[in-house]
Amino acid sequence: FGTVIMAAFAAAVKIDSFAYMPVQDFGNAFSTYVAQNYGAGQYRRILTTVRKVFVVDLGLSVLCSLVLFFGGEQIVGLFMTDYNSQIVYAAKEYLFAISLCYSLVSVLFVLRNTLQGLGCTYANAVAGAGKLIGRIAVSYLFTPLFGFKAVCFAGPVAWLLADLPLIVLYWRKAKQMRKLSNQ
Repeated sequence: FGTVIMAAFAAAVKIDSFAYMPVQDFGNAFSTYVAQNYGAGQYRRILTTVRKVFVVDLGLSVLCSLVLFFGGEQIVGLFMTDYNSQIVYAAKEYLFAISLCYSLVSVLFVLRNTLQGLGCTYANAVAGAGKLIGRIAVSYLFTPLFGFKAVCFAGPVAWLLADLPLIVLYWRKAKQMRKLSNQ
């Protein structure tokens, strides 16, 4: 894609990493909470708190989305020594695409960390495989058709492909926990 797109992508990825850090860290902290309650047999507490954490995490993701959507151009400027409108435009395009889908990354962090707290150590591998397959597939299949726009949406597609198996895994674990809490 050339130096302009590479510079824009590098800046946008850094901003993206900062933007979803609160959502990610909140999910990481939740893993410990889930593990402690799972060990104590507090299954109802886990199920109730997962719903509450989803609300908070989705709220954080919406806030991050709004910041990137409306302030992306200004934030990109913080990562540049010399202003270049082409770099800013491309970085803003990337940030716009991911900002539309931050709820997907929120689901990813909550479910992945919840499942890890429940002892499903393979959840991270499943999510990682989904993300890898999504990024490679979109980049390989759609970049020739859509150019940089495909790269912009590779992350959100990867998040979705990571979310789907995690939703199924969590649904199964939640069903088991509901059963155990009724005994």
